[in-house]
Amino acid sequence: MFWDDLRDLEYFMEDERHLARCGDCDLVFLSPMPTREELPSLYPPDYQNFDSRRSAVTGFLQERYYRHHCSIAMRYLGGGGSFLEVGSAGGDLLKRMRDRGVRAVGVEISEDACAVARAKGLEVFCGT
Repeated sequence: MFWDDLRDLEYFMEDERHLARCGDCDLVFLSPMPTREELPSLYPPDYQNFDSRRSAVTGFLQERYYRHHCSIAMRYLGGGGSFLEVGSAGGDLLKRMRDRGVRAVGVEISEDACAVARAKGLEVFCGT
């Protein structure tokens, strides 16, 4: 176990999971993994990852976050290729990857988030 006693300080959702780390690759994941039926309940309707920015500070931090993740992905893609984001929310990372000349595609469970991403002209599959 990597981290026990998780608390959602943004949406205050109750859940009995903890974070675990894979001993082979160091991937950190929820344990136990949510079932397909449980996934929608983990993302409330006001989930901010597909909301518009609410403040200048939030915008600054999000931009830094996306720039960092784009540079990591671009290191592996070598300036071209395709990028798949699982849990693509409103497509902010997808859009930035597309702007770098990469074919960027997303998979997202929230229909609301898919609509936001598609309004940006992004290719997103709604489902699991």
